Amino acid sequence: LFDKLQTRLIQYPGGKTGIFTIPASVTSITGDGPFVECPGLLSIAVDAAKPNFSSVDGVLFDKLKTTLMQCPTGKSGSLTIPASVTSIWENAFEECPALTSITVDAGNANYRSEEGVLFNKAGTVLMRYPGAKAGSYEIPPSVTSIWEYSFYQCKGLASLSIPAGLKNVGDWPFEECNGLVSVTVDVGNPNYCSEAGVLFDKLKTTLIRYPSGKGVTYTLPASVTWI
Repeated sequence: LFDKLQTRLIQYPGGKTGIFTIPASVTSITGDGPFVECPGLLSIAVDAAKPNFSSVDGVLFDKLKTTLMQCPTGKSGSLTIPASVTSIWENAFEECPALTSITVDAGNANYRSEEGVLFNKAGTVLMRYPGAKAGSYEIPPSVTSIWEYSFYQCKGLASLSIPAGLKNVGDWPFEECNGLVSVTVDVGNPNYCSEAGVLFDKLKTTLIRYPSGKGVTYTLPASVTWI
């Protein structure tokens, strides 16, 4: 779907598969998820005749490669972020269940990666955990916040440990992490706590997340007033 003059790309069909080449006429792309829920999209290319964007290994960038706009939802394996990137669309890695690792060029001044996980350069914000990365994960102690949907559809994630310094888990934490059975929190964290692998606020009045992989029966603590 485009606007009438085909200068703006609005939506890519969810059921379409393969490689998509952005026409030369397109000068803008809507920023609210035009490629979301497109599991068959394997690669994004740009028209070589008059490229208003750029593509590296099937990943979409702006023309100067300063903004990473979209990783194809069907992309598998690893992805490398160039040193030139200064910004990343918030939903750039949303619904990429086959992505195993994100690495960042050592020369990048804005982002970094550890164990295939994407962070801001200071390591205080966890931006994206690859969808296909499996096993247990301990969030580094430097992290103070987690981006919205950072762990979305990470079905191989089995358990997660939250450090003492984490202040904000963002919206929809650990959504569709079907293999997640436990979330634990460092006892020194002043904002959150866990009980039997379930995540709460520190006073245990708000249930934040019940792990998707836990059992089917659960009794809420008497202290909970909000979910």
